[in-house]
Amino acid sequence: MTNTTLQILTDLAWERRRAWAKEDPEQRVLWEEYQTLLKGFMEEHRGNRRLRGEVLRLLDLHDAMEDSAQERFFQMGLQMGLELGAVEVFRDTAGDSP
Repeated sequence: MTNTTLQILTDLAWERRRAWAKEDPEQRVLWEEYQTLLKGFMEEHRGNRRLRGEVLRLLDLHDAMEDSAQERFFQMGLQMGLELGAVEVFRDTAGDSP
């Protein structure tokens, strides 16, 4: 049950993160700069397919490692939140009163 809940929360958070990245003006500027630089690199090295392929593989690998690390940290945070939510900090004292 906890793994299912954790997966649902993780999926929801990643979807929200993607939506935020599309809406956030700062993220849009960074994405546009990335696209401009990538396009310039690809045009400059148009004749060197091997180099272009290697660079794209490096970028893909870097992104995959970054996503994996972020997901692990996020899941640890969710797990801690779920576990802390299960701890009874305040007891229901309503039944203890006369």
